[in-house]
Amino acid sequence: SLVNTLGNQITIRDWQMNELPSDTVSLDNAILAQKTSKWPLMIDPQTQANKWLKKMLRNRIKSQGAIDGNDDQGVSNFFGTEYIVINATTPEEKDEGEGGVKKNNSSQKKFELAIQHGHTVLLEEVSEVLDPGLDPILMKAVYEQDGVKKVNFGGKGEGLLYDDNFRLLITTKLANP
Repeated sequence: SLVNTLGNQITIRDWQMNELPSDTVSLDNAILAQKTSKWPLMIDPQTQANKWLKKMLRNRIKSQGAIDGNDDQGVSNFFGTEYIVINATTPEEKDEGEGGVKKNNSSQKKFELAIQHGHTVLLEEVSEVLDPGLDPILMKAVYEQDGVKKVNFGGKGEGLLYDDNFRLLITTKLANP
């Protein structure tokens, strides 16, 4: 099993203290989500993973990532001392400015902040179709320009500064996305 092969008992105990269910499927999925080089999508119709992630990230801020950040098993998708929750189903706020009603893309601004400052983003309640503007992030299309890592995000002509500590965790309530 993944628990015996890739699992760290101290980390698993920490996850369970943060309310990760102790069944084998939940543990295996948490290990895969932590160890993957891609951004993990957690299928979570009962919102157990979402609650667990929020509690774990909130507690990680208090402890400064002591357990996941310093283990000898490589980079963790759960590491980080700052996190932002973005609900994919919440409609964007509207601003009435010159020329009528304009969309105030606060989610995009939150993403930009997280990417530049190395925060973790929990993108929750995604539907079957993700915003195409997220493609450069989902594909980790990071490039180096003049010795600085950047990513094309948000339709800006020049790339956005990219911090290697940026993490993206995705959850959906759909049982079969």
